Amino acid sequence: MPVTAAPPPPGLAAADHPHAQADRLRRQLTVPWRRRGTIAAVTLLGVVLAGLVMVLVTPLYSATALVLVAAPQSRVVEMDAVMAGTPADAATVFTEAEVLRAPALLHRVAEAEGVYADPEFNAALKPAGLVSLALGMLPAEWRAVVLGRAPVEDPRSPAARADALEEFRDAVSVAPVHRSRVLRVTVESERPETAARLANALARAYLTAQLEAKFDATRKATEWLDTRLADLRAEVRAAETAVADFRTAQGLTETAEAPLTAQQMGEVSSQLILAESRRSEAEARLAAARRLAGGEGVPEVLNSPLVQRLKEQEASVLRTVSELTTRYGEKHPRMIDARAQLDEVRAKIAAEVGAIVAGLESEMRVARAREASLRNSLSRLEGRDAQEDTAAVTLRELEREAEASRLMYEGFLARFKETSAQESLQEPDSRVVSPAVVPVNPSHPRRLAWLGSAGVLSLMAGVALAYLREHLDRAVRTAAEAEAATGRAVLAMVPLAPGRTPADAVLDAPGDAAAEAVRSLRAQLLIRTRGAAPGVVAVTSSLPDEGKSTLALWLARTAAQAGRPAVLVDCDLRRPALARALGLPAGPTVLDVLSGEASLEEALADDPRTGLKVLPGGRAGVTALDLAEAEATAALLADLKARFDTVVVDAPPVLAVADGRLLARRADHVLYALRWDSTPREAAAEGVRALVDAGADPLPVITRIDLKRHARYGYGDAASVYGRYAAYYRA
Repeated sequence: MPVTAAPPPPGLAAADHPHAQADRLRRQLTVPWRRRGTIAAVTLLGVVLAGLVMVLVTPLYSATALVLVAAPQSRVVEMDAVMAGTPADAATVFTEAEVLRAPALLHRVAEAEGVYADPEFNAALKPAGLVSLALGMLPAEWRAVVLGRAPVEDPRSPAARADALEEFRDAVSVAPVHRSRVLRVTVESERPETAARLANALARAYLTAQLEAKFDATRKATEWLDTRLADLRAEVRAAETAVADFRTAQGLTETAEAPLTAQQMGEVSSQLILAESRRSEAEARLAAARRLAGGEGVPEVLNSPLVQRLKEQEASVLRTVSELTTRYGEKHPRMIDARAQLDEVRAKIAAEVGAIVAGLESEMRVARAREASLRNSLSRLEGRDAQEDTAAVTLRELEREAEASRLMYEGFLARFKETSAQESLQEPDSRVVSPAVVPVNPSHPRRLAWLGSAGVLSLMAGVALAYLREHLDRAVRTAAEAEAATGRAVLAMVPLAPGRTPADAVLDAPGDAAAEAVRSLRAQLLIRTRGAAPGVVAVTSSLPDEGKSTLALWLARTAAQAGRPAVLVDCDLRRPALARALGLPAGPTVLDVLSGEASLEEALADDPRTGLKVLPGGRAGVTALDLAEAEATAALLADLKARFDTVVVDAPPVLAVADGRLLARRADHVLYALRWDSTPREAAAEGVRALVDAGADPLPVITRIDLKRHARYGYGDAASVYGRYAAYYRA
């Protein structure tokens, strides 16, 4: 009797499986092996395309010149350069690398080397290709839209020259050599000679630009220094004139040792001291002469030769007087003469002494007058010195200004001479350490590198595509996937029987995996009925061509081969196929039985190999739905169930037509066939939902499994066991 199925309990979903994480990881790791065909195809396609591109691409040759930045400079004279040399740091090296690719420098090389007239760089000179011809057929406005600007036709126009310069700049690469001050100047060209010539020309132009910059800086410095020297010369002249005029106006005399007034004050002071000493000495002598009687004890008197002679005469006359006194009296003429001579001598002595004392007085007066004069002179000099000190401050300020102007003028004059001498001694800050040579082999494309890169990239693209296909592939392959899609546990997994007739596979090779899987399916049905007869077993699918008819035939033949009464009913009334598969002769069909035109015994046919009873199907067309709903169909199935242990019904797909759902609700068991690597998971879920809504309890069965391919997936389910132990089953 039909089984009314309750809402199905959720099956063991893949996410709830104890080893779900490990299974997912294993499956992800085995994706490249499963999709190796895709990966190999994409990789091969990438390598082939790379080879075609290499054949079509014009080879380019690279020539490299090495330029040393901040090269050591030769010192002909010891003087600083007007333009400082290039510092030797990393930032400077990178800066000079950009200078080498500056448009102005490249333009100079392009002008000198004929780059603007070279079709390799000037697109307006290139022969028209297929793309150019195709663009030439378009209107000018359309070409401007496609190209982003108006087409350039004149090779000498500014636009064409700008494009040529940009092409030349793209062909130039400048890179510093690691941890050095050397720049690698590389130029790519379709011709090796052109590459070497342009690389060397660019290096030379770079050095020439450095020299020109230094010459220009030196020339500007010389002109500026010349103008500045004229101004400084006038400033020095004016400052020195101001010093001389001020000194003249103030009466200041310049001497080597000290100012003249100071020297004069020193001399006057010295003379004043002497004058004071002399005056004191004269006063002392005069006072001594006055204190002594007659002044005869004064040293000047004593030291006077005349006084000494007169004293001698006096002594002689005294001796004469003394002698005469003893001989003659006072009245004696000779005595009188002698005394007269003595008085005369003494008078002369007194006169001489008086004269000497008068001389001392006169000397004292002179000394006092000289002292007074010297004091007056010193006072005047002191006043003048004070004035000169005040003027000296201004004078020293003027002299300092004059000296500063003179020193600046002398420094600028020396710098002007040095700068003038540098004009013929300039050297560039860099030098070419290795000129470019004509390359022999092309640098682009590098065939091995291109093929290797294309192979690696294609391999990566193939792997990515493989994972993408794996992610987008929604076909059912494993029991876990079927359970996750349908919410029901898979009852069995039935593989293909390669190399055998599908209808006879379980009979011709009863030890193969396919036959063993069908026997396992029958055993699962017996377990569900606790050993009782399975009753009516409907076999359906979600879509056509999913192996349901073959599964029904194999299940029925397996039951008959086991010695149990079994019948196979072809109820796919839109496309009946079992009679043809078994090679049965034409005769009454299930349609005839349902319409009463033939009895059940007349319509039942025998399988010549197993004794299985077969009720062939007939084409009912659009009436199949009515027949599936008819009470006659229910009565027929009940009659067959009473006469046979196993009634296998081949029902139509449930998503393609509706009559499959009506037949399923009349069955005791519904086997829901899911074709391996074909049935989408969404279709499987929709089919189960349709059967449940119809009141059936579908049991998923995965059919037509390719064991070899399934083994590559490494799922580890029952199908992989079939493939792994196929020899065991055959034994």
